[in-house]
Amino acid sequence: MILRRFARYVVPSVVGSVVTSLYLVFDGVFIARGVGETGVAAVTLVLPLTMAFVAMSMVFSVGGASLVSISLGSDDPDRAVNIFRQSVCTLMIIGALFSLVGAAFAGDIASALGATGRLRLPAAEYMRYYIVFTVPVLLAMALSTFIRHDGSPRLSMRSMLWGAITNILLDYLFVFPLKMGLKGAAIATGLGQLVTVLACMRHFIEHRGVLTIGGVRIRARDVKEIVLLGTPSFLAEVSYSVLMYMHNIEIACRIGEIGVTSYGVVNYINNLAYMALLGICQGIQPLMSYY
Repeated sequence: MILRRFARYVVPSVVGSVVTSLYLVFDGVFIARGVGETGVAAVTLVLPLTMAFVAMSMVFSVGGASLVSISLGSDDPDRAVNIFRQSVCTLMIIGALFSLVGAAFAGDIASALGATGRLRLPAAEYMRYYIVFTVPVLLAMALSTFIRHDGSPRLSMRSMLWGAITNILLDYLFVFPLKMGLKGAAIATGLGQLVTVLACMRHFIEHRGVLTIGGVRIRARDVKEIVLLGTPSFLAEVSYSVLMYMHNIEIACRIGEIGVTSYGVVNYINNLAYMALLGICQGIQPLMSYY
């Protein structure tokens, strides 16, 4: 019974996490074929920022979802719903601010990430269109995590799978037939995340669990508790982002564009293993928090 319950949560979580990492792999393949090594290098330089977005989402998805499961285990569904709504609303506000600032200062941020010379414009272009979708990017991970904690691990997996399929199909359409280049790849990734969010909404529309969508008042005390629980996951994820950023800067200075491109390809492969392990961790969280 315990092993069956363990597998019910962990297997879909691992599959969903690996599928999510395929976003990067297929982006890299299509960009390499349709744009060239300059495009791969530009996206690699922006990658630490996208990983930082994942880290930010984990503060509220992991911290909030852990509190949700603890509340459900304590037979307090009202608090679970309240924590869920506060987490989602806070992420939406943060995402909207990131979108506005990122779109306005895309060039400066690209330079700060190490994009110099002929890499600056393509890196800024990719980031400018990707960052427009910051809200769905943050919500995709958060909602898939929350519905997993609310008893829908398979729907969580399927929602990420549909998002990945959408990304792959749109990547091909935008990069090759429509010849939109890096802009097309960024938009395809953002729309893929949006599809994941929409797929997760089925959980709430069909009332599959306790959590519901609605208005809420954000309270500093609750946000502080969410952040405290989510900070370890944030630090683990953001450290990967910082390490990647430092590698990008050093490789760009010492080797140049071809070095950054090669490092990007290695990261596509490394990320598959990393996300698989992350999926195991996320899969056991609902069980550990509940019990």
